[in-house]
Formats: sequence, structure tokens, C-alpha cells
Amino acid sequence: MRKILSWFAIGLGGLAALAAVLLIVATVNTNSRAARVYDAPWVAIAIPTDAASIDLGRHFYTIRGCIGCHGENLAGGVMFDVGPLGTVTAANLTRGENGITARYSDAEIARAIRFGVKADGTSVFVMPSAEMTGISDEEVGQLIAYIRSVPPVDTEPVVQRWGWLGRILVLFGQLPAYSAEAVDMTLTPPASVAPAAAAEYGAYLAIACTGCHNPAYSGGPLPGAQEGEPPALNLTPGGELIGWTLEDFKTAMTTGLTPSGRHLRAEYMPWPDFAEMTATELEAVWLFLQSLPAKEFEER
Repeated sequence: MRKILSWFAIGLGGLAALAAVLLIVATVNTNSRAARVYDAPWVAIAIPTDAASIDLGRHFYTIRGCIGCHGENLAGGVMFDVGPLGTVTAANLTRGENGITARYSDAEIARAIRFGVKADGTSVFVMPSAEMTGISDEEVGQLIAYIRSVPPVDTEPVVQRWGWLGRILVLFGQLPAYSAEAVDMTLTPPASVAPAAAAEYGAYLAIACTGCHNPAYSGGPLPGAQEGEPPALNLTPGGELIGWTLEDFKTAMTTGLTPSGRHLRAEYMPWPDFAEMTATELEAVWLFLQSLPAKEFEER
């Protein structure tokens, strides 16, 4: 019995040592990636001042999903605060105390939107920048015009902290952290994109869905999902949308009600934000999703 206990104690000690080494490796890895400086492109963006352009900026801020993290007043706030995972806070985009608009130039805001790079060249934190890289110069200008038009809001300093579990998940690629890592900085976005009820325009808009539904639109667990949280649905012709019509899709996106009578949970599928899409935008996204190859759930 004493020998068994001795081996058990040795085994526990070995596991503790391995855990300590893993945490050290994860800490060094995440700290190194946080400090990396990126040579992201600088692009001159024309910032409009007319009311129509500013309103379009508000529209894109909503349907691109920015509102989900930075809020209706653009003041940001805590996205999650889970001890072992860490604390992630969305930035205050206004001119208020601890906001970035007062200290970022237009070019620096454009780089942060498109490439996930802060003014000091390091990566922004947990922002789906890869979904924004390909948006047009015109749309970036409209977004910046809207951001600059919003009244200032004072907030506390941003807190970003990884817990031990968060660092390990980031190390193994299970939690997206440093947004600039996923960005194709060689991409040349278009100067402008004309709205049209066409699959091509739908692809331009639907890139905002890939953060949850994955680049193949086949669904799967949400990044950093907690136990009991529903997965993102398969949006390809082989998944959730089988048997749907364009009108069914529009109804689901504007009311949250699916053809089967199921209500989409807005905390996981932010349909109230997408409800602001125009009829042309909704039809374009529908046509794009219908043009995809049929995939099984989570199939890439």
C-alpha cells in the first residue's frame, strides 16, 4: 500500500510539474504575441462629412456587428470576465475619457478597423479584424465619419487579462486573441462596392458571419463558448436553410422567427442588428448562401 501511495504521489508531482511548464510556455507565448509589432499598410481614406454618409456609417456599424461589442453609444465595455479565462473589454470608440477617437488619427482608426493593428503597431485584442480587411475605402470612411460624430462617453481604462486557462486555449489555437495574426495584409480592398441583389454583394456582406459560422459557413461551436451555449448553425444548402425561401430568410433575419416556429436567441444570433439590413442586402446575402456548396455541420 505504501508503495502504491508513493507512486501516486510521484505521479501527482509529475502532473503538477507538467502543468507548471505548460503554463510557463503559454505565458511566454501569449506575452510575445501581444508585444509583436506589425507593419500594416497605411491607406489614405477620404472621410465624408455629409449626413447621408454618416448615417451609412451607422448602418454598417450595426450590420457589420460592431455594435455587439462596442455598444449603441460606442463606449465599449466588458465582454466577458471569467476568472480562469480572463477579462476582455471592448474599446471605447468615442472622444470621451479613455476613448480612442481623440488620440487616434483617421489613418490609425482605418488601420485598426482593417488590419487589427493599434496605433503602436501591436495587435488589437479579440476583434474580428479579418472580417473587415476587405471592406471598401468608401465604407471605412463612412464608418470613421460615424465614429467621429458620436457624443463622447467617459469610461474606465480598458482591462485585458488572460487567466491561466485563457492563455492555454490561446496557445493551442482554441481562442482567437491577437486579431492581426489572422489578417491578410497584402489584400487590396476595393475603392467602393455598389449595393446589388447579387451573390457577389452578398459575399461582401456575409464575411461578417464567418466569426461564428466559420469561413465555410458550415457552423460549429462559438469561439470561447461556455458549456450549454448553442453552436452556430450550418448556413450552407446542406444545413439549417434547407427548404427555406427568400421570404423565410428575411423573416428570420428581421423577426428572429424561423419557418419551423423556433425563435433565434438574440444573445447568440444578433438578428435585431441584422434586421437593419435593407431588402437588397438581405436578398444578396441569401443569394450568396444559396450559391455555396452544401456542407455537413462543421465541414470545412
